[in-house]
Amino acid sequence: MKNWILTLMLASAGSLWAQDVQKDADGGAPHTVVDVQAMYPGGMSRFYQHVVDEFEYPARCMEEGIGGSVVLRFVVETDGQISNIKAVKETAACPEFTQEAIRVLRAGKRWKPAMVNGKAVRCYHELPISLQLE
Repeated sequence: MKNWILTLMLASAGSLWAQDVQKDADGGAPHTVVDVQAMYPGGMSRFYQHVVDEFEYPARCMEEGIGGSVVLRFVVETDGQISNIKAVKETAACPEFTQEAIRVLRAGKRWKPAMVNGKAVRCYHELPISLQLE
């Protein structure tokens, strides 16, 4: 069996398209700028560990020696749930990367929501994941 390396980096999204997501009941779209970023319980090191523990390298891609990457854009809701997960970049040779990354993201715990003026708000995040065979 081949070894693989999973590389993660979480960044808040900058300029994003809001037309493909649901708006709040008051008509507000997810924020791109917040006072306090949304955070996975226990911090990003816990989130990274969750991904490492849960991610299963796609068998076909491993057999064919395909490494790759995916960038997921998602919304952290005011109750900490993840919604509107979209792949903004992915490896065409192995769409299974994207499917697995989405599965792992959905399987995680609820996040602590972002805050603006002391109030929980919806916000965007992007998660790049790179998968390489050793």
